Amino acid sequence: MPRKGENIYKRKDGRWEGRYKVEPSKYRSIYGKSYQEVRTKLVTFKARPVREISSGALTVEMLFEEWLSAVRLRVKESTYANYRTKADKHILPEFGRMRYENLTVNDVHSFIENKLNSGLSAKYVCDIVIVFKSMGGP
Repeated sequence: MPRKGENIYKRKDGRWEGRYKVEPSKYRSIYGKSYQEVRTKLVTFKARPVREISSGALTVEMLFEEWLSAVRLRVKESTYANYRTKADKHILPEFGRMRYENLTVNDVHSFIENKLNSGLSAKYVCDIVIVFKSMGGP
């Protein structure tokens, strides 16, 4: 007989994990310090409306905001702040108003070269690129 109810359980490391279905055979997890915290996050996530945006009008900034709102429930607050800082300081000033469909790999390569030439460390530039790729960049 199938199990009914919420998919929340305590892990061996002491944290609580709640799982939710993304696709028919794909799940994502939300973590918290208590059962109630995970339950609240799951309810908040499931109640969040899905907004339809026509792909022709989608800018990099709009894509980032959508991605960040989805990621916020799954990551620690410090990770969220790290993503927000890197995007606000580096990615969005360069690409924010650009339409996502017009973004090319050459744009990203020149962005990386400019950041490296401006004196940023290779590790920091790599972290910026990881955030950019995570949100759906080329």
